[in-house]
Amino acid sequence: MMISGTVPKNQPRDYAEPRRKGGDRRKFSFRTIYFALTKPRRLRSRREEDARDAVLDHYGWTEMISAVTLMVFSCIDASFTLMLLARGGEELNPVMNYFLQLGVGPFIAAKMLITVFGVFFFIATWNLLAFSVVRVRAFLFVSIGMYIALIVWELHLLSHAYPAHFPRLPFVS
Repeated sequence: MMISGTVPKNQPRDYAEPRRKGGDRRKFSFRTIYFALTKPRRLRSRREEDARDAVLDHYGWTEMISAVTLMVFSCIDASFTLMLLARGGEELNPVMNYFLQLGVGPFIAAKMLITVFGVFFFIATWNLLAFSVVRVRAFLFVSIGMYIALIVWELHLLSHAYPAHFPRLPFVS
């Protein structure tokens, strides 16, 4: 039986206060990214309150296929853009136009680096809510949809620039 106001012998004196000296380890930081890349181990959130905003180390097929799809579409876009530029087209994206003025190598390097960082961000924050409304993964799927629309448009332009190699698309006039 314990008398009110006394501390049991096996209990430390600061038992009423948190024993952790540092901050909350569950907060997202660059340390999280480092350990996710070097020592992945988290398959699911451990606490129920963390499940909604879990940042995981192991990802499923949906995440992997989405990331690879976005990278492949970026490569296709870069190739089609260079083909259109060879036929007198112009780059409308001012950032990519800047790198294009530096040369084809810097253009491709910038395109791939920007896409890799974007994919990394989308996957690292896959489950998090953006603007307290929608999951970040929705932006990845929207990006894939935008690339599909862009590639269809570039195929339409290529069918005019290279009629022998790219047949006209029946659904694009």
